[in-house]
Amino acid sequence: MVSIQDLQVGTVIDILDPLSFHDKHKYSIIVGISDDSFFLGTVYINSEINPSAINSPELAALQYPIYREKYGFLLVTSYVDCSDMKDRMQHGLLQAINDTGRILGRIARDDMGNIITLVLEAESIADYYKKVCNVVRHV
Repeated sequence: MVSIQDLQVGTVIDILDPLSFHDKHKYSIIVGISDDSFFLGTVYINSEINPSAINSPELAALQYPIYREKYGFLLVTSYVDCSDMKDRMQHGLLQAINDTGRILGRIARDDMGNIITLVLEAESIADYYKKVCNVVRHV
């Protein structure tokens, strides 16, 4: 059983995600955890960039590529959508992982640094949610 101690910034999860556009399994990366671990911020990994959702140069610049050669859980080169962060409550996320999901692995430190930078720079994500989920650059 997965516990909160198993979830860290950089952990990649696969869950049947009620927050996705279609109710389906989605890969997400944890980008922030509140000090009390009650809220976690996640961003999606997508196998391609959807032009109807990512419809401006600003949003396109917030798509970070990650490569199958580096991450064995990927089937193809994919994109981390740093233009949108989902703030999740710990209990619901743990339940989703334990009921229908799994932990896939971790994102490398260099990629996480770039992903966090993009999330922090994203004007499409309210600063309030970045603060609540404690999204910060790690040294």
